[in-house]
Amino acid sequence: MLIKAKLKAFLIHLTLSAFVIGLLLFLIFTVWYDYPAPYFQVSGLEQFFLILVGVDLTLGPLLTFVVYKPLKNTLVFDLSVIAIFQIMALSYGVYSAYQVHPVYIVYSENSLVLMSAQKIAQDQEKYDKFFKVSTFGKPTLVNAKMPTDMNKVRELAFGNAFDGDDLQFHPEYYEPLKAINQKLFVKQITIEQIKAKPKTTEILSKFLIDHKVKEQQLAFIPLIGNKKNMLWAFDRETHQPIGLIDIDPYQHLGMY
Repeated sequence: MLIKAKLKAFLIHLTLSAFVIGLLLFLIFTVWYDYPAPYFQVSGLEQFFLILVGVDLTLGPLLTFVVYKPLKNTLVFDLSVIAIFQIMALSYGVYSAYQVHPVYIVYSENSLVLMSAQKIAQDQEKYDKFFKVSTFGKPTLVNAKMPTDMNKVRELAFGNAFDGDDLQFHPEYYEPLKAINQKLFVKQITIEQIKAKPKTTEILSKFLIDHKVKEQQLAFIPLIGNKKNMLWAFDRETHQPIGLIDIDPYQHLGMY
């Protein structure tokens, strides 16, 4: 009877945890990460999911199974401690997800760069009325334009040399970019660059087969993420995204 009661408490706890986590993931994928856009794959949320699965979905219900005994004097206290522990872990997971979720997709130096909430100095944003960094919304597509003032250019060069503080880290130089367009394909990664190595040729071939497209149809723009860099393939004619290719332009193609 005790095992049956423990198992019932475990299943109730597991069901409630799964519901809360499922709701949270739905909000993250549909709001922060604009699923099925590829931002999630390159943003580095492994730690967040380890917390969700390891603590909230697994450890919490297991602890309930261990401590649960009907009519136990300290049962309410024990379950309260577990609940507080889970809420703390969940809060940290949500905070981690917020910190790395993209608020801007910045076209800078022939690449698309995901800029997360933790990297943006919101007080420096220039277009406060036109668009504002979204705390909980989908990322905004912008172009990082090099300033014409030579003093500003020197400041950027100085910051880049000492802190790696590139143009995309300065929202004061952002300007609206309504959509991916032909101008972004001018200095794209070429087919010849991708096919220069057997490994990248094999990855590209698999991508073409999986997506049923020809290489001549595609334009490739590097997508720079928090933890991973990939190539983002677009249709040359429609400018619509086709998918991500697991090729790091820095590691495999010699981009700098």
